[in-house]
Amino acid sequence: MKFKTTPYHFDLLKDSDRLAAFYQAIKDNDTNSDLAFDLGCGSGVLSYFLSEYFKEITAVEVDRSAFNCAKENLSDFKNVNVVNSDVLEYDFDRKADLIVCEMMDTALIDEEEVPVLNYAKKLNLDTILEDENSNLNKALKQAMKYCKGKAKKIIIVPSDVPLIGKTNVQMLIDASKSLDFIIVPSKGGGTNMIIMKPMAIHTRFEGFSYKEHVQAAERKKLNPQVHDSFFMALDVNTTEDLGEIMIHGKKTHTRQYLKELKVNVESFRGSERLKVTRDD
Repeated sequence: MKFKTTPYHFDLLKDSDRLAAFYQAIKDNDTNSDLAFDLGCGSGVLSYFLSEYFKEITAVEVDRSAFNCAKENLSDFKNVNVVNSDVLEYDFDRKADLIVCEMMDTALIDEEEVPVLNYAKKLNLDTILEDENSNLNKALKQAMKYCKGKAKKIIIVPSDVPLIGKTNVQMLIDASKSLDFIIVPSKGGGTNMIIMKPMAIHTRFEGFSYKEHVQAAERKKLNPQVHDSFFMALDVNTTEDLGEIMIHGKKTHTRQYLKELKVNVESFRGSERLKVTRDD
C-alpha cells in the first residue's frame, strides 16, 4: 500500500525495523480484538496494521496535515475511524482492548534526538530536559545552574563547529586553569566557545554575541581572554562554509558526509572565494 505522508512521517516510514516491530507486537496481541485506539496516529500506518486484527479502530491525530494524510490513506477501511483531535480532549466513551501510542516514553523528544540521547548515555553523560517555553540562552542558564556546585568550569560549544579538534579543546582547558574567562569568536561576530565558571555571566547567543559576551565578562571583572582560531571560528551557515570544510576538514565526519552527498568545491574569483556544487 502506498502511503501519503508529511515529510516528518515519511522518514519514520522508511524505518523498516521499527515498522516490523510494531506489526509483530500487534499480531502477537492476545487480548480481545473488538476495539483498538491508535493515539497520535500520524499517517495511519499503525491503524493500517490494526485493521487486519480488530473489528474497530479509532485513530486520533491532532496535527491537521497528518490527519488529512491518515484520512486519505485509510478511507477504504470501514473499520477505521480517523479523528482530528487532541487525545487529552477527545471523549473516549468506551474501553479499548488495545491502545497503540508510539513514543509515549519519549514525549516532547523529536525522533532525531533519540540517537543523540543514546550516545550521551553510552558516554555516561547527564542529560537535562529543558524547561517549558525555553530557548537557547534559557536552556544554557538551566544547564549552568545544574552544573553549579558540580563543576569548577564549564565549556559551551555550539554543535556546528566541525573543524574543532581535541588539541584545540585540551589546550584551552589547560589554559582555563589559570584564567577566569576564555572566549572563541566565530565568523560574523558570533561565539563558538566559552570557558568559565557556571553562571559567571548570562549568555547572549544569537546575533553579535561575541561583543556582548566580552562586555558582560568585563563588567564582572573577569578579564576575558580571546582565542582567535580559523578552525574554531568556522561554523556552518553558508555554502562557502561547506567548501571550507571540504578543504580543511580531513578525517572529520562532516567532510565524509559531504563527500557522500557528492559535494564539490572549486576556487572562485567572484563575490565568494569558493564555488560549492553538488553532483546530480
